[in-house]
Amino acid sequence: MNKLLQEIEVVRKKLNKAMENGYDEEKCYKLSVELDQLIEQYIQLDGQPEQPAPGITTEESAEVSV
Repeated sequence: MNKLLQEIEVVRKKLNKAMENGYDEEKCYKLSVELDQLIEQYIQLDGQPEQPAPGITTEESAEVSV
């Protein structure tokens, strides 16, 4: 999920720059749609439990989180 948050931040910054620099509406719109899609993915993942790290069994993951 950290990677997704990083992607959201990058696209958000691009959109802000595009708006500040007066880029055309089409470019701003495309960035806005991309940002919306990433945020939607984040919201969908937010309700799901985190996946254990590779190589850790479910039991080990439960022990670590307790």
